[in-house]
Amino acid sequence: MSTTNTPAIAHDTRLLELLRAAGAAQAAVDAAVEGLFRSASAANVSHTYEASWAEGSMPKRCKADDLAAGLVVRQSKTFHRGEEGYYVTGEPGAYTRNRRPAKLADADAAASLEAIAKHNDAVEALSAAIQAIRVHEEAYTGWNRYFLVTSSAGHVHRSMHCSTCNPRTAYAPVVALSGSEDAEAVELLGETLCSVCFPDAPVAGKPDKITAAKARKLAEAQ
Repeated sequence: MSTTNTPAIAHDTRLLELLRAAGAAQAAVDAAVEGLFRSASAANVSHTYEASWAEGSMPKRCKADDLAAGLVVRQSKTFHRGEEGYYVTGEPGAYTRNRRPAKLADADAAASLEAIAKHNDAVEALSAAIQAIRVHEEAYTGWNRYFLVTSSAGHVHRSMHCSTCNPRTAYAPVVALSGSEDAEAVELLGETLCSVCFPDAPVAGKPDKITAAKARKLAEAQ
């Protein structure tokens, strides 16, 4: 492999580290979301009429009937008299004019506040990890790259923005191939290149999918 690929390999090695950090941050957000539901599980209440819900670091004002059940929300107004406080949303449509939502007990409220704080911290850390990737990628000048899909069975893509993937798709660059020609990628990875990203790739037919387990092993071996 040509030494002219060295800068590309160095850049993508760092990118792989940043992507791993972002993956860990996303896992922390997912765990924090589960924590929100767990903190709310002891209460069984109706929806409030109007509430604010913490989405990331910014509160989102909404009608609670538009939210899923089991979220911890802060009540800001009800149809009738009602105290401000933290509540747990019930099943959609549970609110009625004659039924006021039950306020969380102090212990439940404390647990919910802690869960909300953990969630917000996790979201902030994920945002920072994503921003670090964006800043790092400003130095990318267009060399050939090959990205494994590590979150599910998938193809090898040219970038992390293929139209056949979704926003939750996780990737890992094949660092050893950074700056290489497509023929080298086929030799190493087989006929797994995405036909959208690589319409002219030297493959015989429909590209095979690489399993998530194999992709993760290849990524961890780098």
